[in-house]
Amino acid sequence: MLTIETIADQLQATGVELGSDPAHEVQSALDSSTMFVELEEGWVGCAAQLDGTAWSTAVSEQDVEIQALQVEPDLQLLGWWALDVAPASGIGDEMITSEELDDGTSVLAGPDGWLNGYANRTIAVGIHDGRVTIDPLDAPLAPTEALRQAIVETFEQRATHHAVCSMFEEATTYTLTSISLEDLLWETLVAHRAAFTTRPIPPVDSLLADSGFDRYGMIVGPTGTDWEVYERWRQRALLASRHNLSDDQVDAAEILIGASHAVISDTSHALGPSDDEPAAARLMAICLADTAVAKAFWGHHLARGTEPSDLVRFAERLLDRVDGTETAGVHWFIGRALDLAGDALEAEAALNRAVATGDHHPLALEAAAAFAADRGDAAGALSLLRRAGVSDENDLLVEVVGYATHRPPATAGRNDPCPCGSGRKYKHCHLGKERVALIDRAPWLYAKARRYLRDNRHRSVVMDIARTMHDASGRAGLALLDFLEFEMVSDLALCEAGIFDTFLAERHVLLPDDEALLAARWQLTERSVFEVEGVRNDSLSLRDLRNGERITVTNTNPDRRTHPGMLLLGRPLPIDDTWRAFSGFVGVSGIVLDDHLNALDAGNPFDIADLIGGSFAPPVMRNTDSQPLRFHELTYRVGDGAIATRALVAAGLRDDGNGVFIVARDSANQKNTVILTLTLDDVTLRIDANSDARATEARELIDRVLPGAQLVDHDFRDFDEATADRAGSNDPSPQPLDQSSPEVAAILEQYIEEMETRWLDESIPALGGRTPRDAAQDPIGREELRRLLVSFEGHSRGPGTMSPARLRAALGLE
Repeated sequence: MLTIETIADQLQATGVELGSDPAHEVQSALDSSTMFVELEEGWVGCAAQLDGTAWSTAVSEQDVEIQALQVEPDLQLLGWWALDVAPASGIGDEMITSEELDDGTSVLAGPDGWLNGYANRTIAVGIHDGRVTIDPLDAPLAPTEALRQAIVETFEQRATHHAVCSMFEEATTYTLTSISLEDLLWETLVAHRAAFTTRPIPPVDSLLADSGFDRYGMIVGPTGTDWEVYERWRQRALLASRHNLSDDQVDAAEILIGASHAVISDTSHALGPSDDEPAAARLMAICLADTAVAKAFWGHHLARGTEPSDLVRFAERLLDRVDGTETAGVHWFIGRALDLAGDALEAEAALNRAVATGDHHPLALEAAAAFAADRGDAAGALSLLRRAGVSDENDLLVEVVGYATHRPPATAGRNDPCPCGSGRKYKHCHLGKERVALIDRAPWLYAKARRYLRDNRHRSVVMDIARTMHDASGRAGLALLDFLEFEMVSDLALCEAGIFDTFLAERHVLLPDDEALLAARWQLTERSVFEVEGVRNDSLSLRDLRNGERITVTNTNPDRRTHPGMLLLGRPLPIDDTWRAFSGFVGVSGIVLDDHLNALDAGNPFDIADLIGGSFAPPVMRNTDSQPLRFHELTYRVGDGAIATRALVAAGLRDDGNGVFIVARDSANQKNTVILTLTLDDVTLRIDANSDARATEARELIDRVLPGAQLVDHDFRDFDEATADRAGSNDPSPQPLDQSSPEVAAILEQYIEEMETRWLDESIPALGGRTPRDAAQDPIGREELRRLLVSFEGHSRGPGTMSPARLRAALGLE
């Protein structure tokens, strides 16, 4: 067991560079890995600890039906470790993987048939020398005395103790002693490993019961633990940690939560005896006056999906029983519930009543400021925000401060008729109420829509779209935060997910008339792919590829790589006679143009997000069947080399002499492609394949042609590793691809020139399915081909990228 500091010291001693904060670098690496686990006194490797153990579990008929074993509770440690090892003989050649089902449960999934015959039986799932084994058991085993004592000793050493006081009986205190099942098993396994390796471990519940413990979900406590008390402690702990509440504030939140559920479920005397209801209602109004408690209470019901009408009913019952003092929090709660229900006018009225009480309630002031902003009253919104005491970084304050502090000039003399046509003098009509021109307020309108999107109702949609885009990008987990802030994610939620329609339906009565009309125009504006026809310092001239319309987008900051012919995906929005791109653009490769256009036609936000995310993914080298390159070397031992030779030839393989046999056929993008190379040396057969799919084909071929052959080794390397090896690396560990290396550049250039030759005769979706050679033969095709090749210019030129100049020369387009 090693500490972070010890691991960092040992790595640095071997020459590993860990930067200015070695401990932080090691901690980050370990946190993102499932191969290690952190225990009380340090870190251990999962594989080393689990090797030699076997865990008993009962197999249900449903397990056999889905060909997967439930992880909880018996296989908890195996499920935590994402198994990525070669399974043992008898299970098959497929991997055993840890997966999550739609209902959120975790399972160990294996190849078809691996659980057949085990329904309603107990089996032992083991790890031995890095391989998975399954052994049937006649009956569940009882724990050994050594194992039982190990569990008891670890619990006594590692369990936590919590004192829980009764809310209504201050003198009554319960002591909870508990530990998570995962921690209990890991800590016991590491400290008493011999007790886990002598025989299969019994099913967890029987092991715990024999050791004097109960299990509540994934928590373990002594037999007889009052789990209702534990659940109350857990809920209190969650409230405190999520909302940074003190014990008194947690008490207040609990009072509100309990009373609200009693009222919602029509429980008799939900607020106590009739005579005590006014006092109880006043107490709850006081609780809601505490902003931290109010936010925690609101968050509880939001997470539960409580109906807004039920929330309003609870709050109005409080108002009916108090005398009007200290009710700002109650009115705020009603306003939030009505807003959640989509009733903007009534929500605004409730929040204004909260402000009118004179009580200083920051949540009510800020919520009322949001409605003032929707109405275009920037000065009023700013005043409310200043009263609420928000910081200068507050999103709503940033949204309105510019409009509130920079009032437009007067448009008429004080005593002149007002230009609005009312017939009144300017000083009695619009003096001091001048609006910024619509073209300048358009960004504010879009900001209002994005603010509405951030409302609690719609966060899950934004999160799902961001996660889809993030997953398609292949970027590290922390990059999800970047996608959540990405304007294109918000715009997909507003447009394709239909949230802008909901925004306008609920808020049009609040928006200034000209903004409501502009918003209605934006509703009709669809996302598209545009060809760049002109680039200026602050504008782009674009042609819409979906309808042929030409537009000019102003107030842009074109990237230095933006050039005519480039393809961009976006949703510019019209304002008067110009266009603005509030959500920006992303580049589109001409090769996948049809995919984008089809996705836009379908209008599914997740399909579009998937394509956008893919544009951020690192380039993937592929073979002629468009499969990602991964170099496999499979080594078999055959019984007789001469018999193997005859069998391979009889199976149709090409005999190239000297023990070399070739599997060749037309691939998706090249004729007469070498798919597999087999080299037979006496009784050793080595097979080389350049993708996972072709490696699977190799295994199937040998199973069919040489059923007695034994697989003795299977090595595979990603493209970066293989290239580093060919470049002469002396370091056996995988190294990142160094494109500045002359050797690597030469390998990539040769590969790309071969790809270019094949590309000339491939069917290209962006060319209507024609090959580049065919498209070059007619004027329309040549124009499409020209645009496609121009789009290639947007990629940085270097090793591993196709050369538009070479392609033009080959097609006679110079």
